[in-house]
Amino acid sequence: MKKKCILFIVFTILTCSVKAQTGNVGIGTANPGSKLTVNGSFAAAYTSVTANTYNAGENDFSIMWDGTANGTITLPASPTSPDRTGRLYFFKNASTAYNLTIEGNGSELIDKDLNTVIQPGESVLLTKTNINTATGITYRVLSLAQSQQPYMYTINGDATQYVAQGSATQLTFSNVEYSTNGGGDFDPATSSWTCPQSGWYNLEVYAEVTSSTVYSTHTALILVKNGAIQQKLIAIFTPGYTVNYIAGSGTGSQKLNLMKGDVISISATPCYGCGSDYTLFYTRKLNISRL
Repeated sequence: MKKKCILFIVFTILTCSVKAQTGNVGIGTANPGSKLTVNGSFAAAYTSVTANTYNAGENDFSIMWDGTANGTITLPASPTSPDRTGRLYFFKNASTAYNLTIEGNGSELIDKDLNTVIQPGESVLLTKTNINTATGITYRVLSLAQSQQPYMYTINGDATQYVAQGSATQLTFSNVEYSTNGGGDFDPATSSWTCPQSGWYNLEVYAEVTSSTVYSTHTALILVKNGAIQQKLIAIFTPGYTVNYIAGSGTGSQKLNLMKGDVISISATPCYGCGSDYTLFYTRKLNISRL
């Protein structure tokens, strides 16, 4: 009698399994309207990664990364079996200082590229395509979210500053005119700005000059990062050099991929004869925005 009960239970389970596979499956509902309907909460694997390199595994879903340097996570290979078409991977860069690169496996591509890079605070959702080969577009980006808040900064200096010809002199900035985070990234003692979070920034500088002698005909504005010359932004030219106090102004900009903690300042080099004569700087302004 017990054997008949066991056989009946096994037969019932097998019958239900076959029916479930041919129709809709419901969890918490008797009338599922989709292939799988869940009337309740849903949970998937959560992995916290602090290593700078990591291989996404078969059982990974949400991966939160917070490494100690720029990191790389490699996706699984795409063999014909098992077929992973439609599989989802969610990556979050929880670092405030480092970029995270999501790599395709070997020659496999993510949206026609070998990798996709997410900056600090960003997240990306990937889906597996129906291509199961060692090459080709095996993953697609479904969404890329930037969780960073808008960042804008304006620093000015309106007091007269004298700069000698022929030498790079750091320009002074006196105060924060506008900021979206309270202005704490500017140090008036050093006239420098410190990058608060790694990422791409646009730096734009404006200066108004007057040559005090007949020798200065142009002034180069120079972007300095961590004490080293990074880029000459612009050269401000005056109309001529035969009359004293010739006015000129100019604006230059540069896009930079900065790391958290990078220190930015602006220098100027007036020159024609490169002697000991001076240029007077009046209005000076530095605009910084995170891209």
